[in-house]
Amino acid sequence: MVIPTALLVAAGAQAATGLAKGIAKRRAAKAKELTPEEEAALAAGRGLTERQRGGMTAAFLASQAGAQRQLEASGMQQAAARGLGGATSGRQMFLQEQAEAAATRKLKQEQNIMVEQAEQVARAQLKAQKQGAAAEKALATGEMVAGVTGAVADAASIMATQGMDMELAELQIGNLTNQELLEQLNDNDDEWLLDF
Repeated sequence: MVIPTALLVAAGAQAATGLAKGIAKRRAAKAKELTPEEEAALAAGRGLTERQRGGMTAAFLASQAGAQRQLEASGMQQAAARGLGGATSGRQMFLQEQAEAAATRKLKQEQNIMVEQAEQVARAQLKAQKQGAAAEKALATGEMVAGVTGAVADAASIMATQGMDMELAELQIGNLTNQELLEQLNDNDDEWLLDF
């Protein structure tokens, strides 16, 4: 049985298209994979990278410094008000320092809670991103395999169909006499050229 060149070209083109689509999707999935820095953070049980954590810490330190300046300004105003009203006792100074320390502790606790919440959210996002990229890569690989196997299956189906046509023709020829066969060949002189 002769395999037509067009069949081979079509199967090759279909396989190449399937491969190209799969490769493009694998590249897109690879772009969504975690960076080494994100992988290290996730492996260490964190969600934030060192850079992200550093940025949050810098922002918290800036807000803490602002709050400290505000407390100092408030303390100075109170001291000035007390200076007009009389002497400041040691107890008042102690209570003022305790209030400042409590405010600083509260601010640090709030910052720690915010960092932990950000870590949890970032960790969940990284895990989802990692799983999504892996799933996309698996789908892309499946699409590549499906494209190639589909092309092979189509080619095999066409070849099988042509094989059955050949067998049917051979059976029909076997039932013809020599004279009938010659007449049929003369009627279809040019049709056999179309098969090549």
